[in-house]
This record gives sequence, structure tokens and C-alpha cells, in this order.
Amino acid sequence: MPYRTLFMGTPEFAVPILQALLAVPELYTIVGIVTQPDQMAGRGQHLRAPPIKTLASSSNLRVLQPVSLKHPNVQEAVARLEPELVVVAAYGKILPPALLDLPRFGCINVHASLLPAFRGASPITQAILHGEPITGVTIMHMDEGCDTGPTYTSASMPIDDEDTCATLTAKLSICGAQLLIKTLPQIVLSALKPTPQNHLAASFAPRLQKGDGHLNFQHPSDALERRIRACIPWPGAFVFSPKGRVLIEKAMCGDAPSTSPGRVLSVTDETVWIGCGVGTLGLQQVRPEGKKSMSAA
Repeated sequence: MPYRTLFMGTPEFAVPILQALLAVPELYTIVGIVTQPDQMAGRGQHLRAPPIKTLASSSNLRVLQPVSLKHPNVQEAVARLEPELVVVAAYGKILPPALLDLPRFGCINVHASLLPAFRGASPITQAILHGEPITGVTIMHMDEGCDTGPTYTSASMPIDDEDTCATLTAKLSICGAQLLIKTLPQIVLSALKPTPQNHLAASFAPRLQKGDGHLNFQHPSDALERRIRACIPWPGAFVFSPKGRVLIEKAMCGDAPSTSPGRVLSVTDETVWIGCGVGTLGLQQVRPEGKKSMSAA
């Protein structure tokens, strides 16, 4: 008999993971989906469904979108689904004890870092911001903390020089899906035991705010270039020009010394070179507010 499985996830990262579970119905029966409520998005501020809800609806799966998991009615609704296993991938909320204790095989999380590094909401973004050469995915057993539970296994992946948060998310989500499908059978058969994390080695990945995309040219050029990549697709790296806010979509570092942070030094080969605290930053692709993408020049 397939295991009754509840899936909890919200963004694009979770989509390949749910798809992987749906691809093996002989092993896992998805009894329901828990995802975040629809959010206002876009210029028109229209309600937009999370990517997981879109996939779940197309697969005729039951979807729950509670504002809070702490409400007794929500916990009762989840309990009525009688899950034996809960799989979580970037859901966005900490699970209360009543839900953690519900499935007999536990709550298994697919986390986009090599734990205990970058616990929290934005591990992919923070790995790029910190200039890490390698990141990965960890399969872990959830507890009441924020990504503090013992881990089953992990898989590492290099961060390419051109990786944005969007491209790295896509690669890590596929890696996470493959690792989960490989690991879950061993977990439910108790053939794989989790290992406690080294909490003293933990680092944290707080969620970015919209203002975190603002580029401060007093900083070194390599840090600014990483911030641009880390802020794609959200919140977007930006500067203010005399004509308004400009999103920076692609840039490169230069080695020339700079004594004028924030000043345009030269324009060559459709690249606008800006002085930084250390080095120079070459703006290549930009999008002025209300306009389409164009070369920086």
C-alpha cells in the first residue's frame, strides 16, 4: 500500500519535489496540499496563487491555504487527512508540535542548503551573497526549531559565477527532488537514521526585504555583483538615477582602482563602469522603471 502523504510547500522550488512524489503513486498517495494563501502581486495588485497551488489544482489535489497552522480548526482539518508522512519544501512557516507529531513517519523537510549552514527562509540568496563556492540540499527530520532537526543526507552543488537566485533555485529543486525520492524509502523503513546537527556551526539565512536590493557603491564591486545575482528575481537590485529607479539585471566586476564610489567612470562596449569602494562595477543590462530591459549604455 502506498504511504498517505501530505505535501507542504509554496514557491517554485517546491514544484519539482511535488512532481517527483506524484510520479510514483505506487509509493506515495498525496492526500492533500498545504500552501500559503494567495498574495497580491504585479502592478495591478491582483491575487496570485502560489506555484504549488497551481500544480495541485491541475492534479486535482485537495488544497489547504491556512493563514496560521496554530488554529485548532486547521490542525483538525489536517488530521482528518490521516497522513502517515509529511513532506515539506519551502512552505514558509514553522510547524507546531501538533502537526509535527501527527504522521507516524514524521515530517521530512527538503532544505536548500548544506545544514547547519544557512538555516532559515532564504538559504539560496544568502549563499550567493556570501560568495560561497558550494551549496546543496539537505533532507532532514523536522523538529520545533527553524531547520534545527537531525539530518538524513545531503547533496552538494557548485555555485557558478553566472548563477542567480532563480537559476540556482531551479537546479537545487531538481537535486532536492531526486535526493528525496532516493532517501524516503530508507526513512520509512527505518533503514536510515538521522544525525544531529552541529548547532555551534550554524549560520542563518534571513528573508530579504525589498530595500535590500539597493546597491551601495561604497561596497566592493564583487559584493555588489553578487547582490545583483542574489536579488534575481526578487527583490531586484536597483539604483536611483536622475530619471528614477533603475533595476540592474546584469553586471560584471572590474579590477581598476576607484576613488569615486557611485560615479560613472566610462562607457565602453555597452557597459557603464561605476566606481565602487573597491574596484569597479560594469553595468550591462538594466531596466528603467516602467520600461523594458536594455543595455546599460
